[in-house]
Amino acid sequence: MNQANMSRLKKYLALVMILFLWLPYRTSAQPGLGFVPLETPIYEFIDYCINSGKFLPDFALNQPYNFDQDSQLAKTDTKAAGYFHDHWSPRFTAERANFFLKASDKLRGAQAVNRFRAEGGVFFNSKGISLVNSTAVDQEYKQDPYFAGDLAVSDFWLYGRVNEAYVDIQRDWLQLFLGRTKRNWGPLNDYGLILSSHPYSYDHLLVSLKFNRIKLSLIYAPLENLNAYSHQNPDSLLYNCRKYLVGHRLDVRIRPNLQIALTEMATYGGLGRDFEMAFMNPLTFYYPIQRNDKKQMNGFWALDVFYKPFPNWTFYSQFLIDDIIVNNVPGQDDRSRYPDRFGMHLSVRSADLIAVGTNINLTYTRVWNRTYQSKFTWENYHYRGLGLGYPRAGCEEVKVSLSYWGLFPLYFQNKTTFGRYGNVELSDIFPLMKEPFPVPPVQSNWVNHFTLHYFYRPTLKFLFDVKYRQKPEHYTNRLEQDSGFVFVVGCEWLLNLPVNIN
Repeated sequence: MNQANMSRLKKYLALVMILFLWLPYRTSAQPGLGFVPLETPIYEFIDYCINSGKFLPDFALNQPYNFDQDSQLAKTDTKAAGYFHDHWSPRFTAERANFFLKASDKLRGAQAVNRFRAEGGVFFNSKGISLVNSTAVDQEYKQDPYFAGDLAVSDFWLYGRVNEAYVDIQRDWLQLFLGRTKRNWGPLNDYGLILSSHPYSYDHLLVSLKFNRIKLSLIYAPLENLNAYSHQNPDSLLYNCRKYLVGHRLDVRIRPNLQIALTEMATYGGLGRDFEMAFMNPLTFYYPIQRNDKKQMNGFWALDVFYKPFPNWTFYSQFLIDDIIVNNVPGQDDRSRYPDRFGMHLSVRSADLIAVGTNINLTYTRVWNRTYQSKFTWENYHYRGLGLGYPRAGCEEVKVSLSYWGLFPLYFQNKTTFGRYGNVELSDIFPLMKEPFPVPPVQSNWVNHFTLHYFYRPTLKFLFDVKYRQKPEHYTNRLEQDSGFVFVVGCEWLLNLPVNIN
């Protein structure tokens, strides 16, 4: 980044920080809130509570949720709600720093390969400010070819990753987040088409304005530098290209049981490309910036709908537009040459239908062949090879999930995925040609995942896990395991060390 752009960026960030430091004296401050990290069992329980009509988040399509949302689960008066409140509340207590250490151990596979994980950090909450750090050392990092970290000295134990690290400042109507955490925009506990929890967490800035039924969010993230190609020079490797993610989203709560969201995202970059203030405007549109200001980018647009027509039924839908081919030039039929690129996600869910405590999800997803790809690989929609939206393009899937909370502290869930997958990688250069869907050769697969948890107490949990893959080629197979059955048994232990700061 040149000196002039760096200076403008520093001034902008300094102005934002001064504004937030001044706000506590002008508006009423909320207690420290912070986010409950995604990919924890509490979100499966939240899904059940939403589907059963016991709980409705203010903005259900925008995750992770603040702890003030999750703490409302205690009002459902169930054993599981009490457990999760007791498990998480020490970390979100106002006017206190809570240091935590979480250790887990698993035996995986027929040979009972040992996989341990140690995670520690701190949650600090005071006067509307949350400071969070969560750092993990996990043996499975060494098995993951997409691990976003350094494994050069992993044999000497010097490996791990800071997965959660952020400052979150909230006021009545304004929020500033700076740091890293996972986000998912779309159906709960499914990978969103426009922004998902699939990749490792990455550093970003998020500013949100909230006015009763409306929430406007702006996200900006400098992603990884990469060696890349362009369609004009597919044989010429460009070294150390820059890559940025930027987006804005409008969540609208029409009624508590009917919510929609509109999102525009973009990736841009290239050799020597700098931070560009035009993309930080939350009320502009990226396509006119590209056309009028000649700022190249790859744009995406999404519409989300959350609807509960009955207390025990929930419907999610998400539609993604990457590109629609329009015949603009007279006599030139571009639609016959180039493909449209879309994504579609439909989910219907019901709770307490079979028996009290059951939660059933049925989901259909289709992502067109070359969705998320660009003529420039630094504009492809991924972070270190893992999709920023849905994990795959050129795929079609049906997912069925059944879980049961009626025997808590015993909980089980079974997820089955049937899918077909084309010969497409998110890192490919967009070939500018129509192809059959999915792109041959096509791989069909089905995966079944059974999980059993025993929540013995808020600080101790046991698990049993069985996964079957018909074929190893599937995006959930990050550890490069063979086809067939994989068995996992393990436990997780949590230690909280609170420190009052009054």
